[in-house]
Amino acid sequence: ISISDFKFIGNTNMNKLDCGSIHFSNDLNISISNSEFSNNYSKSDGGAICISNIKDMNLDLFSNTFKKNYGINGGAIYLTNAEASYDNNKKKHSPRNINENVIKFENNTFIENEAENFGGAVYSNYNKLFLATSKNNEIIKNKAGIMGGGIYTPNSKDQNMFNVMDIKNWKFENNTVNSFINDFTTKPYYISLNTTLKNNRITITSGNFFSLKFLLLDEYNNIINDITKYYSSLTLKLSLSSPDNKNGDNVNFYLTKNIGTFINGVCELNNVKVIANASLYILKISIENYYEEIKFDFPDIEVMVNYCSKHQIAIYDNNNILRCENALCKPECNKENGICYPSEDNLKNDPYKNNCQCNAGYQGKVCDDKIVVDFSKLKLIILIGTIPIVVIVSLFILFLIIYRNENIIKDTGLKQNLQFSFGIIIYFISNLFVTYMDFNGCAINFFLKHVGIITILTVCYENLVINYRLGYKKKNEEKFKFLKDELENVDGECVSYPLNNTTHNNVAKSNEIRYSGKFSVSYLTFKDSETKSENSSWFTDINNSYYKKVKSTHYFHIRIQVLYLFFILFTVATILYYFWDYKKNEDKEKELVLNKDAFAFQCNLDKPDLFYNSIYVLIIFLLIFIGKITSRFEIIFKYVIYITYSSYVSIATGPLMNVNID
Repeated sequence: ISISDFKFIGNTNMNKLDCGSIHFSNDLNISISNSEFSNNYSKSDGGAICISNIKDMNLDLFSNTFKKNYGINGGAIYLTNAEASYDNNKKKHSPRNINENVIKFENNTFIENEAENFGGAVYSNYNKLFLATSKNNEIIKNKAGIMGGGIYTPNSKDQNMFNVMDIKNWKFENNTVNSFINDFTTKPYYISLNTTLKNNRITITSGNFFSLKFLLLDEYNNIINDITKYYSSLTLKLSLSSPDNKNGDNVNFYLTKNIGTFINGVCELNNVKVIANASLYILKISIENYYEEIKFDFPDIEVMVNYCSKHQIAIYDNNNILRCENALCKPECNKENGICYPSEDNLKNDPYKNNCQCNAGYQGKVCDDKIVVDFSKLKLIILIGTIPIVVIVSLFILFLIIYRNENIIKDTGLKQNLQFSFGIIIYFISNLFVTYMDFNGCAINFFLKHVGIITILTVCYENLVINYRLGYKKKNEEKFKFLKDELENVDGECVSYPLNNTTHNNVAKSNEIRYSGKFSVSYLTFKDSETKSENSSWFTDINNSYYKKVKSTHYFHIRIQVLYLFFILFTVATILYYFWDYKKNEDKEKELVLNKDAFAFQCNLDKPDLFYNSIYVLIIFLLIFIGKITSRFEIIFKYVIYITYSSYVSIATGPLMNVNID
């Protein structure tokens, strides 16, 4: 049969027993090309063409359009085998049978066709359609009432359907079932497990619950999105069997909520309750109300039923099947803060015989009292360690004030010595508040700790920078040595180098090397005239440069102190911000957090601590860098080296370590 340039439009088949508007059957050799099939209606299968009882067939479809045709199954085309041929070929395809059939689908368009049940465009139960050669076919905007908006085959898609996954030669677009995209599908083919199990095993105690989720899929691995609930009666049921009797049923178990149905391809069995004697079982899965084969795409699931835990009571029923019940206590027992343990002689789970034991951090008969951490011993240790240090530093401050006119104090600076000492006192006093149990104590500890640390670091940094600015590199080492020898040979003298943080008004008084006793400026002259001339010029240059450096250090001191005050104000602002955040928190109970066996106050000021500590680390690295360079200079104080070494220790042990309460 050859059909070409043919228009088959608006035909109707009202005979439900005779499929298709055009019906072919038996041995066929058909060629249809450049034709249009549209608006045809059939009350049977195949809205336009029905090819049934196929034994052997050669079929060529070239450049045809199938549009707006309607049938029960297969809106445009319906294909099915002869029953005997189908059964034989379903088992095996011989090379002879394969070579006898030539099927070609090229440049065909299936658009807006509709099937009442399956296969909006094409329905195939023809087991040699996989032999078809396909090229540039389109299946667009077709509809089906149940499944397969575009094409449908009930099963064996590798035989009954052309290769729809060949996207170069098949274009599927907007084929639907009840407005849901469903281009191609088959009947339910297999069930997969959508729950992750460790070692494919469920471990449970008798009387407890487990949940599983299953998916129903077709041969294309698509979830069966059963919008019309066509497969709503398909039921999945769970049971148990012993490992040596997988297909048999045991009587020593009960399961509840173990039956479920698939909704849009998903079956969720939540809270399946297991009542069984302690043993290893195999979970047996069966399908009811569906009489075709469905595979299970997962291995056997083991169910390990354990004996009751220590807070459960073992109860045996009349069939001697174990059930574990959580021990019940009196209603007053706080279930959130305590746990109920069974008594030895309580076989009926009497709540008045069981014991209510409190969880960590709680106490009392009904576990409603929180255990707050006891800091009394720690407070005593901190007090014993802090008071001697504060007293010693206070005595040192008194010493500084009394002997403030001595050169050793003037040279290093009275104000800076006092500032450094107060920083130490403030820091150690902060430790007295480290055991805080409210925001006020936390705020005091936070403020004193960080003000003390920044005070110490400010003094160290300022002194290192001043020494760096006023010191001299050792390139004129011989000239310094000559001057130093002259000064040290004077009897009864007291010599110190002119390096302090005096103001500009005192520069004139401190720009010359101090002396006492019989030392005179004649010692600054040199015996050799040439040497005198050369070194006098050099010394004059140093003296002039020194004036400028001392003046610049004065302004540097002011800038550092301004930054120091800004840091203190920033710390106060930080405390106020977190105090406002603290006040917003209505549930003050949440501020007490469980730490091991007791509750302690959790202060929100712990959050900015990382920021502050990061600043301190950067400053300490800066101290090491400047101190390492300055320690190689002439005319510097020895404390430069001490500050540098102390910075190394701080990096090794942590920047002025905080006291942590565990």
